Amino acid sequence: MLAQNQPIGFPLDGILNGGTTRIPLNRKEKLREELKILEWHKMANNAAIKTAILQTKSNKQTIDSQNITATHKQDDIKWIKTVIQQEQIKPLEVSKDFVLEYERREK
Repeated sequence: MLAQNQPIGFPLDGILNGGTTRIPLNRKEKLREELKILEWHKMANNAAIKTAILQTKSNKQTIDSQNITATHKQDDIKWIKTVIQQEQIKPLEVSKDFVLEYERREK
């Protein structure tokens, strides 16, 4: 079936290989050759799809982690501003001695 110098299972058996050409003898053999080529393309396409899926998942995880970090930073900023505002509203608590010393210095 295969020429002697061609590897078994090579998907392009009907194409030049090592200076020799294999010509399919009948319709059935032509269909087998085409099926080998189609199976090889299917395998290559499946590998490309798996690679694309893995890259997409990796990129999505990176983007998600960046978004989470940005969200945490925004939450922290809001919390800090709230604490500052709350503390500024409260009256400053000082001792009686501090007030007397301050008044003495101001006169």
